[in-house]
Amino acid sequence: MLKNLFKVSSRGETRVLAALITMEEIFKGTKEFKQKVFAKVQLELNQFGLLIYNANVKLVDVPGHEYFSYLGQKTQMEAANQAKIDVSETKMKGEIGSKLREGQTLQNAAKIDAETKVISTQRQGEGKKQEIKVRTDVKVYENQREAEVAEANAELAKKKAGWAK
Repeated sequence: MLKNLFKVSSRGETRVLAALITMEEIFKGTKEFKQKVFAKVQLELNQFGLLIYNANVKLVDVPGHEYFSYLGQKTQMEAANQAKIDVSETKMKGEIGSKLREGQTLQNAAKIDAETKVISTQRQGEGKKQEIKVRTDVKVYENQREAEVAEANAELAKKKAGWAK
């Protein structure tokens, strides 16, 4: 008798709740639907001092009407297709991110190469500048020595001419 009371109460509450919402809402919100059924059935059972500790709600198709099985297949296919889309989007983001990083790496390498060439060119320029300065200083020194030698030779020639007189 208790078993029949529970079946009648649960079926009645399930039908009342099912009449208030669409089939898709029942199928998609199965947990919420189960909780509502449990709450309504518990209200009925409270009059007899009974508590629901564990129960399962199973949505079953009526023979000849396979709505729930088709709706389940539809939901599974939608989930599978959404998963494929998510995988593709994630793969695309990964490939784009990879290409961006490669591009940034190439740009950074080119920037470093350019900076290195600028520094190298500056150092070479400074080295050549120092080399030219040293050559110039040497030439000036050589010219001064030649001038001193020429002056000394001129002085010597004067003195030889004075002695020869």
